[in-house]
Amino acid sequence: MKKFSLFIIFGILFSSLFGQRLDYEDDVYELIKKNKIDEVYPILWQYQRQDPHFANTYVQIAMIAQFYAKEYDPLIDKKEVDHFIYVAKLCWGLAKGKMTEKEVRKNREFFENAKIVDNIKNLAFEDVMRFVEKRNAEIVEYEKNVKIIVANYHASVRHYNECIRLFHGINRKNAKIKDIYLNVNDSLLQTAKNLSASFDSTLFYFQEYKTALKNYPVKKYNPTYQLQPIITFRLEGLTSSNFLKNEVPIWDYGTWVRDLFATLNSEIKENRNKAMLVDGEMNQKIEDLSTANFTKEMPPFYSLDAKLVNKIEKYDFQSVLAAFLTYKEQKIKFLCLLHSPLNNKNDTNFIPLPQRARFYESLLQEKNFTDSLNSYFSKQISKRNVRKYQDFFSIYQGEDGIKKYSTKESTENKNLLNQSFENLKFFAWDEINKRKNDSATVSHNKKNIPLYVQIPDFEKCKLNEYFTTAISSDENKNTYLTGFYKTSQKATSCFVAKMDKHRKIEWVKTFTIKPNSQETGTVLQANENGCAAILSANVDGTILNIFLRLDGAGKEISKKELAAAKFLPRIFVFDEINEKMILISKGIHYNSVANDFSQCYVSSFSAAGDTLWNSRIEFDGNVADMVKVDTVFYVFGNFAKLTLTDGKSVNSQAKTNSFVAQITEKGKILKLKPFFNTDSYFVMKVTKINSETINLIGIRSEPQDCRQIAKNKLGNIFYGLMNLKTELYFTNK
Repeated sequence: MKKFSLFIIFGILFSSLFGQRLDYEDDVYELIKKNKIDEVYPILWQYQRQDPHFANTYVQIAMIAQFYAKEYDPLIDKKEVDHFIYVAKLCWGLAKGKMTEKEVRKNREFFENAKIVDNIKNLAFEDVMRFVEKRNAEIVEYEKNVKIIVANYHASVRHYNECIRLFHGINRKNAKIKDIYLNVNDSLLQTAKNLSASFDSTLFYFQEYKTALKNYPVKKYNPTYQLQPIITFRLEGLTSSNFLKNEVPIWDYGTWVRDLFATLNSEIKENRNKAMLVDGEMNQKIEDLSTANFTKEMPPFYSLDAKLVNKIEKYDFQSVLAAFLTYKEQKIKFLCLLHSPLNNKNDTNFIPLPQRARFYESLLQEKNFTDSLNSYFSKQISKRNVRKYQDFFSIYQGEDGIKKYSTKESTENKNLLNQSFENLKFFAWDEINKRKNDSATVSHNKKNIPLYVQIPDFEKCKLNEYFTTAISSDENKNTYLTGFYKTSQKATSCFVAKMDKHRKIEWVKTFTIKPNSQETGTVLQANENGCAAILSANVDGTILNIFLRLDGAGKEISKKELAAAKFLPRIFVFDEINEKMILISKGIHYNSVANDFSQCYVSSFSAAGDTLWNSRIEFDGNVADMVKVDTVFYVFGNFAKLTLTDGKSVNSQAKTNSFVAQITEKGKILKLKPFFNTDSYFVMKVTKINSETINLIGIRSEPQDCRQIAKNKLGNIFYGLMNLKTELYFTNK
């Protein structure tokens, strides 16, 4: 639709003075019949200039103008709507004055597009006059309703803009909501009253606007409004709304003003009194937790009343008092977690190490969150902020006192976390050695079988004595053990035993790999249908490894030599479903840190003993552990010297550091990543925390075989968290 103006029309009329004469039927009405109103409208004006007494011209102009008047949006194009209403009324009047019976009879066909009657041949002068009067009444009615709609629309918008202007003024003069309460004056109170009055007027005229549209629909307007609460001062209530939309969000200034007057200087005192009470309760809780012993259950958290914090923040955004109370609530939660049974090194209940590792990772997150709240609290400390709560903070010696308090808390939280990490090393040691003490045994044929892991010592072991080297339990709490039984002064035999959940030996099976040799079970894994183990013998300095599978009754399923495995097994994982295993082997000495060979093999074998793949890592050190995440194996070790994938060698920055190797299910080494540290440390256990995080647990000392270290002689813990990109993103130092 083209936008016509009086200037354009007058220009057309002026130009027509010098143009050719028009034939109404051929040059004008042909376009009317084709409904080309945008083209014919200016031509009609040109013809009107040529023949000002021809009544049909005014009928056609009035019909088009009336169409345009309703086609334009009166809320957007008010000037155009007014113009075409004027034109329509003018032309209907001229048509009425100039219409004659003769013209109607002579030019009936020129009224056909008006569809006054069904059969144009029956059109009479009276029909045309009734049509003209009816259409003129319609445009008059339209004009009347449009004025009502537009007037109420603009009145609502005007009052709403006044609300925004007043509220902007309040925001400019008050940096925070608390400033309103602390700096209230008559001018502010009057502004708030004016804001409320303008808001009421906004809704009143909006309702009038809506009613007017309901009585006389225009376009597709069907407006409603939704009141938006103003909760955050200086963030909400500052933006305007588009009243042309059918759903108009309107800031609820009325409620904001009512709340302002309802709460002005009425709740602040109540909030401060309650804050004093809550602070006393939390101080007592912190004192109790600081001296409490471990119990069977973790102490309950302290729940700070959220309403109290919200009320404080409502009047004092980013309040130092609210930050202080919130920090203390989180500090209590952190202290409660420290008293969890999962953190009790003397806990006798069996809890899998991965579960404990996840607890310590969550404890770290809680400590970090506690520190973040303390840091936030520290940033809010200023003379201006503390002065508002002078009575409250006087017991902490004011601004300087709470600054010292925040610094002290930061140091204390770090020390508490490190003390807890120290407990984790004992749980890792228990996992490796499968024991709580060094005297637990189970009797079989009047012989004791140790229920803890030992480093094979063929010389010290007594004749006809059992020596346990590996232990594994299934989901039904059956325990499988392997090791050796000394048959003579120079020879041993391997054994595998099963103990039920009542600590009763169900069976013991012995195996001889090679007569008169020193041999033992080295690694063991309990499965759903029995167990799998590797039996190893040192034959003239060469390790012979046998893969053994037994069912739950002790019946031999298979026994295969792993010809490609020439070193002692260190890590063993058997996939019973897919009938294949991962074996990590290194060295020929049972002490894992004995530096006898630098070659380490990560191998995959079938259950039949066939080699599927064999990957080699060169390093001076020992294998620590392995985890699998998705389709990648993460092999961890401790090294003094490590050969990287490009063939270059690197030395540790102390006597020992750790590394990780990423290896695919096909045996391809993707990455060898050393973790350098100027202080010596070694990893003893690795646990998958979740699908993205791996936990490294070690000791800050020179490399040692954990089976040789007394539990109470463990050094300080090394605690690390690594992501799947092999980035060691956290350590406890």
